[in-house]
Amino acid sequence: MEDLGSVNSFVFSNGKVASTLNELSAHLEMIDDSTFCHHVNPMKNDFANWVGYVLKDDYVKNSLHPIKDKKQLAAAVRMAAEAVAIEMPPDVAPIVEDAKPEADMKASVSSAPHQATEILEPVTPVVKMKEQLAVADVQPAEEKTQPLKKEEQKQQEQVVEIRQIEFKKLGVREVDRLFRKGIPSISNIIFAGKMSTGKTKLALKILIESAKRGENAAYVSLQDTEEKVINLLSKMDEKALDYVNSGHINIKKLDLFSLGAEDGLSQLRYLEEHMPSIIVVDSISSLELSFENRIHYRHFLDGMFKYFEKMGVIAIFLKELEDDKDLNVEFFENILADAIIHFHPWMKVVKYPALV
Repeated sequence: MEDLGSVNSFVFSNGKVASTLNELSAHLEMIDDSTFCHHVNPMKNDFANWVGYVLKDDYVKNSLHPIKDKKQLAAAVRMAAEAVAIEMPPDVAPIVEDAKPEADMKASVSSAPHQATEILEPVTPVVKMKEQLAVADVQPAEEKTQPLKKEEQKQQEQVVEIRQIEFKKLGVREVDRLFRKGIPSISNIIFAGKMSTGKTKLALKILIESAKRGENAAYVSLQDTEEKVINLLSKMDEKALDYVNSGHINIKKLDLFSLGAEDGLSQLRYLEEHMPSIIVVDSISSLELSFENRIHYRHFLDGMFKYFEKMGVIAIFLKELEDDKDLNVEFFENILADAIIHFHPWMKVVKYPALV
C-alpha cells in the first residue's frame, strides 16, 4: 500500500509511527503487551478505528474491532493491505479529503486516503446473430443481379446486434468501492461466503437502492418464502413495502425441485414481463440440492447464466461456503461468473470482470 503521509500516520503510545497498513502490521507483531493494551481493550480498538478511517470502510473497521489478540490483528491488517494492493492500480494516487478523525483514535489524522478501486478494460460488445432480417432493416437493392449463392444469402440474412454495455454504480458503497468505474450492466456476479456474513442483506440493499432510482429489480428465492423476504426488507427500509407493491421490487419463491426438471428454466420466464435491471438469486447452494446429478446442475447453471445475459441484466448469485479460508467457489462456477466477491473477514474481490 502507498505511504499515507504523516498526517494520516498512526502514532503508538510508545512513540512508534505507522504510515501504511504493512507498517502497522509489522509494529503490531513487535510491540509489548502494555502498548497493545493501551490501544486495544474491551472499550475500544484504536487500530480498527484507524484502518477503517483511512480506508473509509466501516465494514473493515467492524471486522477488525472484535480482534483482541496481537498476532491475529497483525495478520488481519496484513490481509487488508493485500486486498487494497489488489484493488488499487499502482499508478493511482490516494484521494485526500479534509475530514475530522474519531475522538478515540490515537492517530494524527486530518485527511482521508483513497478508496480501493479497480480499472476495468474497455467492453467487448455482446454479439447476437439473428436468422432473419427485420422488415425495417431491409434496404432495397438498386438493381437485381443474378441469384445469390446459398452461402452468400445466409451471410446477408445474419444481422449483428450490438448491445452497449455500460458501467453501473449500484448505490451501495460496500460494492461500489470495489469497482472504480462500476459493474458492467450485463454481468453475472457471485457473492460467496459462510452463512451469516451479510450476503443476503447486502443483496437486498442493492435492490432497495435500485427501486429508489425508479428501476425494477427482482429477488428469486430458492429457500425463503416471499413473506420472510418482505419482512426482512421492511426492517431495512420503511418504504420497502411500497417498492414491492409498485412492482419496483419483485419477490418470488420458486419450487426448488421443479427447477431440476427438464424445462426448469421456464420458471424464470416471468422475469421477462417484469423487465428488471438487477436480479438476485438466493442461493445457488440451495439449487445444487435439487439435482442428483452434478452434470445436470452445471448444465442448468450454465443455461441460467446465459438466460440472464440474454435479458441484459446484472445477476447476483449468493453462494454459501463451508470454509471461510477457501476464497474460491466450485471451479465450474468460477468459470461462468464474471466476478466473485468473497465475504470474510471483509468483502474482497477474488475474480474481476475480464473484459477485453
